[in-house]
Parts: sequence; C-alpha cells; structure tokens
Amino acid sequence: MNTALSFFEYSKTIWLMLSKEVFTQKIAKKIKTIRESKNISQEELAYRAGLYRTYIGHLENARYSPSAFVLYKIAEALQVDYSTFIK
Repeated sequence: MNTALSFFEYSKTIWLMLSKEVFTQKIAKKIKTIRESKNISQEELAYRAGLYRTYIGHLENARYSPSAFVLYKIAEALQVDYSTFIK
C-alpha cells in the first residue's frame, strides 16, 4: 500500500487546512465585533457563557477554533441567533 499523497490529495489537504484557518479568523472577528457592539467585556461574556476569560481571548484572536457547542453557548450569552456565526 502506497501511503504517499498524490499531488491532488496534497493540494486538497492544504486547501482544507487553510479554509479552517480562514473560518476560525472569521468566527473570531464576529465574536469580537458582536461582543464590543453590545459593550460586553471578555470577562462578562465568559461568565455568561460559562467559559474562561482567557478562552474567549484565544477565540477572538483565532488561536482556537470553537466547537459547535461553544458557539451555541456564546450565541446564547450574546443573545444572538446561533446562525449569526456561520452565515
């Protein structure tokens, strides 16, 4: 069995990795923009969502990619529809 990736498979893998990075950056920007528009601190958002403040900071700086459940908790805490983050 050959474990080497073909050029096509390699290119597809690179594209998928980059798209996750771009997705994470877009989510990060939306969280921060909505939070700031509602004049809520990272600490307050973390409290409302049941998360750590440092985790909110990592999300807003696109260091972490949130799970669907975390996005749901943040949407509830910000009082926005969950789909706001994935449009």
